[in-house]
Amino acid sequence: MGGHSFYAGEANATEYVDVEVVDIPSILRDHQQQVDLLKLDCEGAEFDILMNLTISDAQQIRRIIVETTSNLYDVDQLNAQMSSLGYQHKPRNDLSLYTRRAYG
Repeated sequence: MGGHSFYAGEANATEYVDVEVVDIPSILRDHQQQVDLLKLDCEGAEFDILMNLTISDAQQIRRIIVETTSNLYDVDQLNAQMSSLGYQHKPRNDLSLYTRRAYG
């Protein structure tokens, strides 16, 4: 149980399953509505996902909660990226809550 990863070097096993990957901009474009809460628990892939968000994407997402993985990436760099997109950061244990400043 657990130990799964999008990145082969981080997985605990050599077995794999192919999965379809859909990016956030595609979902936002297809649904064309505001997102109140986006929860990410992507076993380390959340860094790449969030580092590739654009300001346009961010303007459609009010809050994001992420299980951060500090041994895989620089959480301070992620926090700086999210701040540049207009989010305020509140850490809670191993979670990060990002809230768009326009919403308080």
